[in-house]
Amino acid sequence: YYGTWEVKDYQSAEVSTLSLDDMESFRGMQITYQADSIIVDDEKVTDQDLIYEIDDVAYNCDSFSKTYKANLGEWWNNIDEVTHILVESNDTFFGEQFFVVDPDTIWVYYEGVFFLAKIL
Repeated sequence: YYGTWEVKDYQSAEVSTLSLDDMESFRGMQITYQADSIIVDDEKVTDQDLIYEIDDVAYNCDSFSKTYKANLGEWWNNIDEVTHILVESNDTFFGEQFFVVDPDTIWVYYEGVFFLAKIL
């Protein structure tokens, strides 16, 4: 998951704090995950006490839908499971929680919305 990712799409869970305009504003945003920092649209958003914590649980479509109250529909095509990663940091930011789908795709979870991002 290290590298630069670009937000391509989004889907809301049952409950979200973001408006449709807010969600749309994330389209095209870039997130760069590095071992010691995270950069969102050219702004470093983390300190140096950064830890990537990988969940022991891999989610399939059913367990994901139940846990996150979200139906991501076509996003699940040809995908068996996703892995949840939480970035432990002293800061709160867009990109601190995401799901690794495959080497080219992640789903960033923020304020009750899932943002599909592709590697650049």
